[in-house]
Amino acid sequence: MPGAKKDYYEILGVPRNATKEEIKRAYRRLVLQYHPDRNKSPEAEEKFKEISEAYAVLMDDEKRRIYDMYGHEGLSGAYTREDVFRSRMGDFEDIFRDLGLGSFSSIFERLFRDFGFGLYEEREAREVVVDVELSPKEVFNGARKTVQYSVLEVCHSCGGSGAEPGGLRTCTACRGMGQVVRTSVLGHMTYSVARTCDVCGGTGRIIEKPCKTCKGSGRVQSFRSYEVEIPRGVLDGSLLRFVVRDDSGHGGSETYLVARIRVKKTPYFYVRGGDIVVRAPISPSEAVLGVTVRIHGVDGPIDVKIPPRTRPGRSVVVKGRGLWRERGLRGDLIVKPVVVAPRGGQEVKRLYEQIQRSEREFMERWRGRALRLE
Repeated sequence: MPGAKKDYYEILGVPRNATKEEIKRAYRRLVLQYHPDRNKSPEAEEKFKEISEAYAVLMDDEKRRIYDMYGHEGLSGAYTREDVFRSRMGDFEDIFRDLGLGSFSSIFERLFRDFGFGLYEEREAREVVVDVELSPKEVFNGARKTVQYSVLEVCHSCGGSGAEPGGLRTCTACRGMGQVVRTSVLGHMTYSVARTCDVCGGTGRIIEKPCKTCKGSGRVQSFRSYEVEIPRGVLDGSLLRFVVRDDSGHGGSETYLVARIRVKKTPYFYVRGGDIVVRAPISPSEAVLGVTVRIHGVDGPIDVKIPPRTRPGRSVVVKGRGLWRERGLRGDLIVKPVVVAPRGGQEVKRLYEQIQRSEREFMERWRGRALRLE
């Protein structure tokens, strides 16, 4: 979002931990002060734009989270300025009606046109959703990922006509107009009704020899690559939106590329919010005697001490070594030891048989108490 670089909290005059109600009160007060129809000073219009943008960001939980962590650059990578305002249009309208200031839409259209968009601007655009898988380390640091997506573009063989050379003729039913006009007389009045031609489907042309490349559709599927910048701290399932402009010269279309974040998980680790849960394999003897396991964390190796006599389901929590949470805080690394039976030869088997014999009397007494159902 090029342009505004001032701190949104300072613009509205609220603390960084302000509630939504405090933000709304501040915005209402400033709107009455800087509304261009009420304040004719030269700086009022720019101030009105600033406070409206600040309000739109700070009242949206996800946009506020990104702004708190990454500032303006984080927002510019995830949203266009149009996205920021569109998501709060209903809220703006309610405030303006309540304050007796008329419609927000009309002043929005007038004042924000210089940002390169309008509320009702129509553009040829398409939306493509791609899944982007990130490792926990990439989530922690942020990453640049090259994604591929498919688009439909004009067939270069037929120029979009859908026909082989000489394989296109004018529809005789509508004479190339794409519409058929039916006239009827009722008393002294004559009615004419135009409807889409059923023969050509409104194109005014009939394809007699379909293009071999596009099979008569006039469009072909192609694949493109685009590098997206993922800010640190994104959550699994987050949607990041990028505007990719078509430079091929076919109408200046745009693609809204939506990157859907998928955080990698394996049988040994997964991410839960800002926490990283690791299932650490240990042997039966390590479960009894304790062991220190080394985990290659997102910001370096971590030696985690598993205490002696570890029982199933017990976890070891390393505070502050997980992923980023809101306001620069970090989640935890949660280590869950999992006892794995070792593989070995006859010597290992004999050793465990010896251990079993020494444990048998103790275990029989324990099971005798624990498994009594009477």
